[in-house]
Amino acid sequence: MEKITLNETHKEQLFTIPLLRDMPSLLQVTFFDYLDTATYAVRAGEIAIAQGIPCQHLYVLLDGLLNVEIIDGLGNRVQIEHIEAPRSFATPHLFAPDSRMPATFTALKDSVLFTATKESTFRLLNENPELLKSFLSVVGNCNYNTVSRFNALLCSTEKE
Repeated sequence: MEKITLNETHKEQLFTIPLLRDMPSLLQVTFFDYLDTATYAVRAGEIAIAQGIPCQHLYVLLDGLLNVEIIDGLGNRVQIEHIEAPRSFATPHLFAPDSRMPATFTALKDSVLFTATKESTFRLLNENPELLKSFLSVVGNCNYNTVSRFNALLCSTEKE
C-alpha cells in the first residue's frame, strides 16, 4: 500500500457512508481536526488488511472493491463478501478488547483506503453524541448481517 493525500473527491465520498452521512455540516468542517488519519492507494491483488492483525483503526473504503475472506481452522479459504466503495468495514471490532481483524481484505481492483486511529475515533465519538449514535447503528447493522449470514449457512447445512 502506498500512502496518498486525501483529495476532495475522496472527502466527498467519505461523507456519503452511513456512519457519516447525517453528520452536521459544522462537524464536517472540523471533522479532520479530531482525527489522526491516513489514506492509502491499494493496488489490485494487494492485501489491504490481513486476518488476525490487531484492529487499531476505523477503515473506510473510499474507492474500489475488496474481497473479504477468512481462513478457517482447517486452512480453507472461505469467501465472505465483496466490499464496494464507499463503505466502512470491520467497525464492530474497533473497540472490542484485544480485537483482531476477522478476515483478510484484498483489493480486487485499484482502491483507496481511509483510516483513522482508534484513539482519535473514540475522541470524535465521545464529543459528538449524534455521531456516536450513528456509529452504534452501523455496528448493530453489521452484527445483524453477520448473524443473518450464519443462520443462512446453518439452514443450508442442515438440509444436506
